[in-house]
Formats: sequence, C-alpha cells, structure tokens
Amino acid sequence: WCSPEIVHAYCADWMKEDPDQQLLHKLQPEWEKRYPRFKETLGWADSEFYDANWSTARFPDEFKNIPALKEFRGVLWTRKSFELPQDWQGKPLLLRLGQIDNFSTVWINGQFVGSHETRNVEQLHVIPASMIRPGKNTIAIRIDGNHGFLHNHVNIIVKERFTVRPLEQPFRKPVDLNGEWKYKTTSTTSELGNGRILPTRFASSSCYYGNILPLTPFAIKGFTWYQGEGNAGDSKNYDKILQALIEDWRKQFHAADAPFYIVQLANFRDQVTEPGGASGWPTIRKMQDEVANRVPHSGLVVTIDRGSQFTIHPLDKQDVGKRLALLALAKDYGQKIEYSGPVFLRADRDGNRLRLSFTHADGGLFSHGGGPTGLAIAGADGKKVWANARIEGETLLVFSDLIDTPVLVEYGWEQNPTCNLYNKDNLPMVPFQVNLANQ
Repeated sequence: WCSPEIVHAYCADWMKEDPDQQLLHKLQPEWEKRYPRFKETLGWADSEFYDANWSTARFPDEFKNIPALKEFRGVLWTRKSFELPQDWQGKPLLLRLGQIDNFSTVWINGQFVGSHETRNVEQLHVIPASMIRPGKNTIAIRIDGNHGFLHNHVNIIVKERFTVRPLEQPFRKPVDLNGEWKYKTTSTTSELGNGRILPTRFASSSCYYGNILPLTPFAIKGFTWYQGEGNAGDSKNYDKILQALIEDWRKQFHAADAPFYIVQLANFRDQVTEPGGASGWPTIRKMQDEVANRVPHSGLVVTIDRGSQFTIHPLDKQDVGKRLALLALAKDYGQKIEYSGPVFLRADRDGNRLRLSFTHADGGLFSHGGGPTGLAIAGADGKKVWANARIEGETLLVFSDLIDTPVLVEYGWEQNPTCNLYNKDNLPMVPFQVNLANQ
C-alpha cells in the first residue's frame, strides 16, 4: 500500500532480509513465464466456451474429498450452466458460494463479478441485473489455493450455500448450484518452487501500484484505513510508516486536508488468563491511536469488541461502518453527536487505588455484562495483575489487594482482551496503557 519512496525510506532492511521478498524476486521471471495468471485461460469464463472435454466433480467440496484432486494444490477453473426463472430478469441477484480456499474470482456469462482473497469469510457476490440472461446462464470460478470449497468453518447460512436468488427477495426460493460442475486444473504450486504460491500482491508497493495509483486522477473526499494485522509480528516503525502513507496519499490525490480515519485492530485469537502476554497487537493499536491524534484531520475507530477468536477478518462490518460514519458526521459534516468512546485523560492516586478520568464520558461510564473487566495494574516490579474496578460517574476507581502502590495501569492491552466499558452512546473505551511515572 506504500509507494516505493516510503518502502525504501523505512523498509530497506526488511526488503533484504524477508525470505518471501527474496524468493519472490528470484522466482519472478519464471513465474511470469509459467504462471501468467489469466493469460493462459483467456475465454474460459465465456458462456459459449466448449468445456465438454473437462473433468466432472460434485461441488461444493474440498479437493481432498475428490479422488482426482486429492493431492492437487494450485489453480483450478470450474464452470456450470443453470436456468433462472423468467421473472428474475432485470433483478440483481445474490450469489452465495460459502468459503473458498484461498483466492477466487467469479464470472457470470463471461463478465467479471468479483474476487476474494481470504478463506475465513463467506463468499458473497451481487450479480448486476445487466449480466443476467433469459434462460441459461453460466458461472465460472477460478480458484487459486490448496483446499477448494471448504465446509462450514464460519457462521454462514448452510442451507443457502452454493445458491443464487434475487437480492431484494430474501424469502424467494433460491436456485441450487450444488451438484455436477465441469473443472480443469492449470498451474500447480510445485511449478513455482518450494511448493509455495507467492502472488505478486506480496511484492513491495504492489498494492499501491495496483489499487491506489490508478485512482489518483479522481477526486476524493477522504480515506478509511483498516489494516495492521500484517505488521503485528514486527511493529518497528509502523507509526512512522502509517503517517508517511497518510501524507503521501494526500499528496498523490492533491487533497492535503482529506480526512484519514483509522480502524484500530479488533480483538483476535484466544483470550488469556493472566495479563502481560507477549503480543504485538497492543503495540499496533497504540501506534494507530497515536497517529490518529498526531496527524491533522485524522481519527480513530475502536473495534476491540467486534473481533473474533477464530478469524482475523471479523464478520461484523456493520458496526465498524456505523462508527466510521459517526466520526465522519461529527468531524466533516458538522453534526453535534458523540463519535468516540471514553478516552483516558489522567490517573490520580487515592490511597492504594487509582482514580481514572476520561474524555468522551459525558453521562457516565457503563459496563456490559457485569462489573468492569479488562483492567490490569502493576507495582514497581512491573508484574501485572488483574485489577478490580468500580464505576463512579465519569471516573473509574481501580485497585488490587496485591498491589500497594500501582505505577502502571492498562485497559484492553491484550491481543484478545475481555473488556466491557462504554459511554452512554454505547461506544467502546479506547484501549490504553499508562505508566504513572511518565504521566
């Protein structure tokens, strides 16, 4: 997502040391020759393409369950023709394909519908009415991965998996696409060395060249940034890189004051039983918060309560969108509404307890599902313990019988913390960590 100038300024060491980058550049010439992505299959998505000599399999199913594909890893094309009711003409359709591992691209009657690059969510596509034909229609799917059509690993509507129905008629009986499909395999992962597929999206600046630079001639109102998981393992310079990216994008789009709103990393993975576990996720969240406060015309949306233990791509995008909308409505459209959850302001000693004060807490603090959780404190030895807490209006009284003189307090400072504090507008508290010596 960064331009080459940012990559060379902040990531030169990574470019030299990262094994994926070394392998990618080593294999690039051979990759282009052996695995030219779509060039080798021009016409395979067309509705009139002759596929009678292709193999047949029953989909959806994983490759391992199909004898001819049991050991296959690579690129597979599959096609199916189906009939639609006459009264569906002129209506947009919803196509549900379940989960597909790992990259997939879909065409209807030779026209591109959409693509996905993750196995962790249900593959949903809206088919525009203009693509639909009376009678027979043809769907083509290109899968680039190891497992094919996965069984139900996330919470999806199983009975509607592999179906198509009118988008605006959710109770209409769908057309079932389960059954026999034609398929043909092309490249395998072993052709690329080390049994790995390294799409060019992993090359430095590839997302910038492919997704950002082509848009720069167009006017733009602002940006929303939903990223950070990939940097959690090595957070070095993340804040500097993110700020440089913001400044660079504004320059590229000739929009110096365009708002840039950051979605803070959501919760992910197993919850811990003791505080202080090693993880780069709290560090990334802290840097995202700092950049949002440091860079003009920026803002932060907290999603610490909207993630999932099981998937890095949380299914709840609606609340994320609503919180981004509140931020934009307040900062860019002048509406007098609350747009942030409680933000730590200061900590005052009250005996062996700490009284925490917050902004964006008018009307008081609230905890969901019982008393406040997700808080930890530490004494001079730095050992963290879970803290007790009591809400007193717009403040929080934090304490532990195990700590006589707290010097550190934190909230939501784990990869997947158990935290439940909100303001009266039901917006979550921003995670924080404060060393009282530095306050």
